[in-house]
Amino acid sequence: MAASAPFREKQPRTRAHAHIINDWEWLGLRNVQISLFSTIQSNGRSEASISQLESYYVNNGVERDRFAMSFKPWYRLPECNQQTMTNPDIEKYLGHFEWMGI
Repeated sequence: MAASAPFREKQPRTRAHAHIINDWEWLGLRNVQISLFSTIQSNGRSEASISQLESYYVNNGVERDRFAMSFKPWYRLPECNQQTMTNPDIEKYLGHFEWMGI
């Protein structure tokens, strides 16, 4: 039987989150919130066939009148053992940030 592909099974996810409400202004934009996240995704398997993705990201929301924007960059920690990396090119698919505006 072939080995399971990474993240096709139920994904246990561990997350730590801090949310900071503020009212800072910069160039006419009011910063309304900053969220800090630490997350670890895993395929839930044992050490021999584990696939894990550990990342940190910040979500920053600003607004002005009827305009609102959110920018969320993230950083993926590289695995310690380069030979056992199951997702070496996952950043090509996940990207490096998310940007949303209304």
